[in-house]
Amino acid sequence: MTSGKNLHKPATPAINTNTQIETPRKAASGAEPKPVTAAPAKNVAHEDIAKLAYSYWLERGGAHGFAEQDWLRAERELKSL
Repeated sequence: MTSGKNLHKPATPAINTNTQIETPRKAASGAEPKPVTAAPAKNVAHEDIAKLAYSYWLERGGAHGFAEQDWLRAERELKSL
């Protein structure tokens, strides 16, 4: 007979609450560090991504299982233009 405890209960991972976040330090010259800014995202039409992803699918001979990879590749390439 069991003691009533669930022996298959997954262990809860420990959470470290002692994490410290470092603040940016001044450069040796005493100047404040410049904030990092990302380039604005380029809007790409859904249809353009679909057409390019479809061309990748055709290049592969119509093999299935790569739709997400094709889509992300097409999106990345079109946004980098």
